[in-house]
Amino acid sequence: MAPRSEEDLEILDFVIQKGSTFVVSQRAGRAKLEEFAVNKSELIDAVADDSGVSKKDVGAVIDGMFDEVMKQVSKGNKVTLPGVVSFEQVDRKARKGFNPQTKEPIDIPASKAVKVTAGSKLKAAAKG
Repeated sequence: MAPRSEEDLEILDFVIQKGSTFVVSQRAGRAKLEEFAVNKSELIDAVADDSGVSKKDVGAVIDGMFDEVMKQVSKGNKVTLPGVVSFEQVDRKARKGFNPQTKEPIDIPASKAVKVTAGSKLKAAAKG
């Protein structure tokens, strides 16, 4: 829900500047903080505003970066942004499981997955 008053906009601006995951909404005439997730277009807008680079260029860089991350991980390479995050392909072993509806045992085949690990700076930012 979008902020409706000037006071809400000021609070929202403060919250965004502090890098929080909260947004201001109004219910029953009172401002309230609610959790939210930043989507891709909001991330592009924020980076463009902070850096002075066009939204189109920021979008192209973000798309290019994640395309390359996916390409490298699919090759089995680990991608690390020091202090922020790392991505790597991991192998999952075959294992036994069960169908939760029938309780019948099933064999789950081996597979590959992506492991995403938060770096020290990201962990520190999350702690506040």
